[in-house]
This record gives sequence, C-alpha cells and structure tokens, in this order.
Amino acid sequence: MERKVGIIGAGVSGLLACKCALSKGFHPIVFESQSTIGGVWTNALETTKLQTPKPLYQFSYFTWPPSVTQDFPDKHLVFDYVKAYAKHFDLLQHIKFNTKVSGIEYKGHRDEEIRCWSLWGGTGEPFSSMGKWKLIVQDLNTLSTQIYQVDFVIICVVRFSGLPNIPEFPPNKGPEAFHEKVVHSMDYADMEDEKAAEFIKGKRVVVVGFQKSALDIAMECYAANGEENPCTVLYRTPRWNLPDAAIPLYRECIQPRIPQLAVIGYSKSVANLYTSEIRCRWLAELLDGTFKLPSIREMEEDVRKWEEYLKKYSGGNFK
Repeated sequence: MERKVGIIGAGVSGLLACKCALSKGFHPIVFESQSTIGGVWTNALETTKLQTPKPLYQFSYFTWPPSVTQDFPDKHLVFDYVKAYAKHFDLLQHIKFNTKVSGIEYKGHRDEEIRCWSLWGGTGEPFSSMGKWKLIVQDLNTLSTQIYQVDFVIICVVRFSGLPNIPEFPPNKGPEAFHEKVVHSMDYADMEDEKAAEFIKGKRVVVVGFQKSALDIAMECYAANGEENPCTVLYRTPRWNLPDAAIPLYRECIQPRIPQLAVIGYSKSVANLYTSEIRCRWLAELLDGTFKLPSIREMEEDVRKWEEYLKKYSGGNFK
C-alpha cells in the first residue's frame, strides 16, 4: 500500500521533503497557502541576497546555472533557481496551492496509551497500521474545507510561516502611542519594491530588532536616505547572531513523544538549504526502514546533551 506523506509548506524545506519522499516511493501531498513555491523568497526585500556564498546554497544533483556568476546572488536569481529545481524534479504536480492547513489531529491511539510508550510511535516504526494524521485544509479561493488523512506529516513552515511575531504591550503603550506610521517587517516586505523605497524615502526610520530582516531594512533605509535621514536600529541585548539551538527535537527534526511527524527547517545554520536537505535525506531513510530510532528516553537524553554543548560553545550568545 502506498504511504501518504502530508507536507506543510512549499518553501525550500518543503520541496526537499517532497523530493526525498518521492525517491523512496511514497505519495507526498504538499499544502502551500501561497500561489507559488519558494517560501521566504517569494516576498524578500529588494536588496536581499544570499548570506552565504553560492556554493554553500546549492541543491544536491542540481547545480546553479553557469549564467549566475555572482558569489551572492540576489533574490530574483535565488527564486529562479528554486523554481527550476521544482520543475526539474517534477514536484509541482504534488503541490496544492492556495491551501492552508488550519489544523492537524492524530487519530488511532489514546493520549494515555501514548504517554506509556517507551519507543517512538509505540513500536519505533515511522508508520502505524492504527495511527493516522487528519489534516483540516482550507481552500483560500473558495473558502471550502476538506479533510485529508495521511500516514505521516512533515511540517516545513516553522521559521518563516507568514505569521508576524508581534509582542504584547500594556494598554495605550503599544504602536498606538506613537503618532507616526508603524509597520511590521513582513508588511514592508509585502510592498512592491518601488513602493517600499518610496515609503521610506526622506523619513527618519527606527528599526526594532537585530535579526536578518531588521538589518536588511536598515540597509535599505541607508540606500534611500544616506546620512541625511539616518536610520536607527534598536535592540535589547548586544550579541552575535549565532544560529538558534533546537530545544526538544531529536536530530533537530523528531519530537520523541509525537508519533509519525517530523519538523524540517527549524534547525538553522550558516547554510539553511544544506541543513534542510540533510535532515530530509535522513528522514527519508528513516521512513524507508533503513534504521530505527533509539528509545524515547535515549532521544530525550541526546537532545539534552546537545543543548548543553550548544550552551557551552556559544556562551552568553546562546538564545
């Protein structure tokens, strides 16, 4: 019987998960809320380029075209490369666009039973004859809802999910207390490039935060206004932006106490494409039965040791 693998998100991680699932003979169904693939590359800022040299951001078995000579290609070239990858491996036919997964529910085992397991999924196997995942999927064009049942779920939207991270403020002490324009970085990125440049032109801008988007926007403000209207970056704690640690995923993609589910894209590194690809290839071998996971207790102990190591080498920069 052909196993169905539900994949949430058609960014780089989702495309890799789809290809790896196909390579092992599984039936992937990819759900993407946007009308195109590419994830974060679909609405990147105009000045966005790769943060790492091109050779470190390259799919296996699919090199960059010779026409791309830059060491740090811009967002348009990266987006074209990602689309070419999906087309080359015929992944588009497995993607349902404009579909939003609004909920997932595990069916087949009671919570009390799951809590007593010593092995992942009860048997250590990636699939179960009893357990299934129910995905509640909304068509964003028709607003109709459909239910899908799959044997395994891979979540690929954990870091760039399209949901803004907005802190909570005391009453009347949030953005409404500032009598000028306040926008989230995602709203700025959604603007057309010309409108975004016009929006910041001639203005004194304050950027709150110290992650990649914040620094990219600060660069765009400088490009638009120079020193005449300087941009100010506010951040809470001065630190190096080291990759975040994983806290509680075995091999940074398996939650030991959630069966038949994996997370790809949570792990960060200097080259996220390679990180996602090696996780997807590892996961594909797990699903194919090449190896089995250790006990739940052993996996949780492994996660703890990794966290201790990350804290040790990153010191005060550990987030």
